[in-house]
Amino acid sequence: MKIIILIAIFSLRVIAQVPPKIQPFVFPEFVEEGKLIQATCGLETHDAADEFQWFKDGRPLRSGAQWTVLSPGIVSVLVIKSVTIETSGNYTCVARNSAGQDEYTAALQVKDEEFVKISKGSESDGTFTIEGATQNDAGLYICEVTNGIGEDLRKTVRLSIRGTDCGVIFFQITM
Repeated sequence: MKIIILIAIFSLRVIAQVPPKIQPFVFPEFVEEGKLIQATCGLETHDAADEFQWFKDGRPLRSGAQWTVLSPGIVSVLVIKSVTIETSGNYTCVARNSAGQDEYTAALQVKDEEFVKISKGSESDGTFTIEGATQNDAGLYICEVTNGIGEDLRKTVRLSIRGTDCGVIFFQITM
């Protein structure tokens, strides 16, 4: 009688994937029209994202005449080919893999001759008022809110004046 002993050795390798974590990115504080701008959305984790996606003011971006998105492995690069006032806004990078997703948003502010920045103290009703508004008051206005906790909020509004004298103009911006 023969006894055969068979020994099998199995090797099991477990690879645990973790959700991506985006490294914060920023745009220059104020960019002149016509410049080429790049934003790099990189990951702090070693796991590559299965997908990167870029958004401007909550709307998805696709590569085209105005911008290009390149996403090789653990980074995604957004290239804005020639910035204009209309490209000002909040840009969000979203990275996803099978374990989850992360997102990060940065504001791009493009300046032109009409750019106006007004800093003032807090208002009880959150309303900014221009009395006796004229054509000289037209331009880009930024409302920036900070409370020292978390990220600042920023909203940009373009004011156009039609006619020669508009009297009193009230701004009330909802964040």
